[in-house]
Amino acid sequence: IDLREACLDFLPQTVITRDNVSLTIHPLLVYRISDPVRAVYEVFDLHQAIEKLVQTTLRSEIGDLGLDDTLASREEINRAISQKISGMCRNWGFELLKVELLEITPTSTILNAMHELIRAERVRRAEIITAHGKRQKLSLDSEGNLNEAVYLAQGEQRKAVIMSRGVADSKLIIANAEAQALKTLGDALAAVDDIDPAQYMMALKYVEALSAVASSAGRRDVLLPLDTDASGALSALCGHGQ
Repeated sequence: IDLREACLDFLPQTVITRDNVSLTIHPLLVYRISDPVRAVYEVFDLHQAIEKLVQTTLRSEIGDLGLDDTLASREEINRAISQKISGMCRNWGFELLKVELLEITPTSTILNAMHELIRAERVRRAEIITAHGKRQKLSLDSEGNLNEAVYLAQGEQRKAVIMSRGVADSKLIIANAEAQALKTLGDALAAVDDIDPAQYMMALKYVEALSAVASSAGRRDVLLPLDTDASGALSALCGHGQ
């Protein structure tokens, strides 16, 4: 009997999970003979006994797990099998050092279904990511349009304010210029009696209005009142001029 550590490689075992999925599992044991006497006299065929013990324990352990749990819990399965068969193995002079599951292989039908599931999950995630991207794009576009409208409205508002200020300033400048002109004219007409500078300016506007009406009247007759302050101011000015 060889007392060195050795590996006991079993043939792949077919087991069924809790959700009725058939799996092919390839177990491997690392062991050494700790008591040669027990190994010879306590059991008829040590290797066959260990193989059957591992096979039944493996089926019992996998039968309590689903497919996903089996594929994701290899270390837990190794530990559970080792704990369950170690006591029996010691009675046979067999010291179990380690249990490993080399392969866990589903059937081809299950593999194809898993591949389809993975493909469908990837497609779903891609569609979700695309939908999120479109939603973010729409949100950014809407926000951009809103900001653009706000900036345009603010620009129009500022433009209107500036134009209003410009119009007001121009009117103020024109009014100041007319007032200065009226003052200058008043100083010039100070030597003329009974002529008001304001009436003089009104007379000039009156003459300009008459010219505009006459130019647009054509052959039509236009009757205008002549007994006005403006005509009186012109008459007085003409009389003094003579």
